[in-house]
Amino acid sequence: MKLSPLALVPCMLCFPALSSAQCIPAASAVQSMTLTATPQTENRSGLAFNPLLGLYYSVNAGSANYPIDTYDEAGTLVSTVTSGFDYRGAWWDPIGQRLLGNGYNNLGIFEQSLDPVTGFPLGTGTVLLASNQPDAQSIGDLDPDASEIIYFFDGSIHRFDAATHAALGTTAFTGLPVSLASINSNTVMYIGCTGYEYGLYDYSNRRVLYVNKVSGAYSGNTQLPANAPPRSSFGLSYANGKVWLFEQGVWLGYDLGFSLGVGDAANLGSLQLWPNPAAESITIAADDGGAIAAARITDLAGRTMLNVATARSSGSCVLDVSALPIGNYLVHATGARADRVLPLVIVR
Repeated sequence: MKLSPLALVPCMLCFPALSSAQCIPAASAVQSMTLTATPQTENRSGLAFNPLLGLYYSVNAGSANYPIDTYDEAGTLVSTVTSGFDYRGAWWDPIGQRLLGNGYNNLGIFEQSLDPVTGFPLGTGTVLLASNQPDAQSIGDLDPDASEIIYFFDGSIHRFDAATHAALGTTAFTGLPVSLASINSNTVMYIGCTGYEYGLYDYSNRRVLYVNKVSGAYSGNTQLPANAPPRSSFGLSYANGKVWLFEQGVWLGYDLGFSLGVGDAANLGSLQLWPNPAAESITIAADDGGAIAAARITDLAGRTMLNVATARSSGSCVLDVSALPIGNYLVHATGARADRVLPLVIVR
């Protein structure tokens, strides 16, 4: 099933679209999940998440003969195969619904072939775009909001068109609280929260540092536990709302604890949502029977997945969520006298 990043539900009478949510990373993170790698090397360099099938893909740097491991959403290893490409970064393309990555030096951008039923990698694929990265060891990530492939090198983000890999320019960082020598040297993470879009890892102090992608200015940090791996290069990724660090054969996932801005959480009222967890549909209603004017579902990074406005004067609002991949979401519901943000879990 294919799902576009923004699905707008038609209605008899539509209201103006709701403004984008601003998700705010927490001050501290907790380690919540592990992915145990198949024996090979400590060169795990990228982790991508397929939200359609709930699969994590782990890639290695160093050789096309190294494995690509696949895990289900519970963290169980479900497949491993020789990758067929000397990866550096890996990411899920939500538009093309495919697993992509960049390679060492001049190897370019690679699409991994996936089994059409299971979604497991086949260890074969196609080089789609020629190399245009700033350094041989650069680990790329996708900015799906701007359709850009991004790399961190020499204190700047280097931005490239996701469709052509043509250079678009650089964004220099300002105001970082540590020197570049304290930051993982070849990895950037696209977080996607407004004002906190780019993520770097301060391995000396075990912190995720955030940078505003428009201005390049440092905008805050999330403190990881003191025992988080001090990865000065490689072994770092961002997928499914978690920062991942690799150490001694295991990816360790840290929840960034996204919350919402004050504007989204204001005027909490008596809106309710059921069932939760849900599979096919949800109902949103106000205790006082008032109207549900609009509802929007976002992922944990604030990207809109479903948006609907209704003309109801009273009563509940039923939303079809059957096209949403399994995972965790936020429902932004607007009532006549109450606005509320409600958690939602999709299961199948």
